[in-house]
Amino acid sequence: MDSKLQKIQFFSLCFFALLFLFFSIFLNIEGILTNITLLSLFILIATFIFNPKIGFFLLIILRIELDYFRDWDVFIIKDYFSLNFGAILGIFIIFFALYWIIIKREKIFKTPNILIICLFLFISLISILYSQNQLTSITEWVRISSIFAIYFLTFHLIKTKYDLQLIQKAFLVSAIAPFFVGLLQIITKTGLADESGFLRIYSIFAHPNALSYFLVIILTLLIYFFIIAENQKIKIFYLVSIILNFILLIFTYSRGAWLALLITLLLLGVLKYRKLLLKSLVIISFFTILIFSINLFFQNYNSSIFLNFDLSRRIIKSFSSSHNSSISWRIDLWQEMAKTFWKKPFLGYGIGGFEKESLKINGLYAGSYEAHNDYLRLAIELGLIGLTVYILLILITLNKIIKIYKKLEDKNLKIFCLCFLCLFISLFIVSFTENILRNTIVQWLLWSFIALIFKSTKIEKEKICEG
Repeated sequence: MDSKLQKIQFFSLCFFALLFLFFSIFLNIEGILTNITLLSLFILIATFIFNPKIGFFLLIILRIELDYFRDWDVFIIKDYFSLNFGAILGIFIIFFALYWIIIKREKIFKTPNILIICLFLFISLISILYSQNQLTSITEWVRISSIFAIYFLTFHLIKTKYDLQLIQKAFLVSAIAPFFVGLLQIITKTGLADESGFLRIYSIFAHPNALSYFLVIILTLLIYFFIIAENQKIKIFYLVSIILNFILLIFTYSRGAWLALLITLLLLGVLKYRKLLLKSLVIISFFTILIFSINLFFQNYNSSIFLNFDLSRRIIKSFSSSHNSSISWRIDLWQEMAKTFWKKPFLGYGIGGFEKESLKINGLYAGSYEAHNDYLRLAIELGLIGLTVYILLILITLNKIIKIYKKLEDKNLKIFCLCFLCLFISLFIVSFTENILRNTIVQWLLWSFIALIFKSTKIEKEKICEG
């Protein structure tokens, strides 16, 4: 190992050791959670400094497994400010990225989309200056930056097909605890009861929606492994895993996640597996007609046998025209916030400022004061300039993924690229009615997979060279 690199590692470790010593002694921070967090972060950083790849995998798994504690305040410095667990992990992933840039600085501009990502982050950073709640804006900027730091690290740390398989398996391992806790909640009939009376499982996550979109990503990964598996027993294992995780997804009662998975599967069917799609559509259509035919026999809509099932009630509520339905209050909220947008159409109100502006106009809104539309959120927070840059980032990324898919020759890599191309499209469609951008874990995983797709051409070339 290079002596210069050893010195950097040593001094980096000493710096973080002193930093933790400062937090624990000079600031008189107390509490079991804080001490555990300090120790965990120190071990994590030490691992990352000496083995960045393993440290990176551990960080992602840790963030997923401890999502329930993301809003817990770990560091509280008098009455000035506090840092929650999610913010701390976000800060340290940014430090990891900066550390990697210092060591491998010649590679920073070889990262795909790096310029437009930096432009988006710069616009978001500038918006803090005119934000009415600068602390909230700083927190949100750190969160957004951590997403692209994950993307950057994934692209530069994953170098071989073995690395690709390792990180894919690491994501599957991270789904074990959510699966068993979610299954336990179904069996014990526990979860989060919403205003409509639906008992929604959330497993180890802070909210059912966080679990649901995590499951959509895991299901896409499982479908990929099911398609490429050659051994029949392994294929059956993945099929059973898909069915069980799909059951969990149903019990989150997250219609946006259901739609995202449906769009992903439809795109997969249209683009490659048309015969399987046709068979599936026939079966789904038959059961849909059967279910709705049963409802026609009942004059009183509320007494329908179909409505005795939570799943069906959840679906029907989506199309309800009542003021309290999710569609109605979303449309009302969007209309009100559109008026706010036109007051500052170019620069917006500052990153992370949507909720504050929503509360000003609507108070504690009947449905929710969150946007449930990522594009409207960005229009309010960063104006047309920020929204345009974000949409360009999506379109450029989509275009590059399509080009990579057409270029790839390795069968497995091609299927991997297709599966997550379909997922990428579905999530950005669903973003019109959901808070996907606010879901940190989903964004971490999504941009990790985007980075893996971008790296797949180099991985394929290395494989050809080895062959």
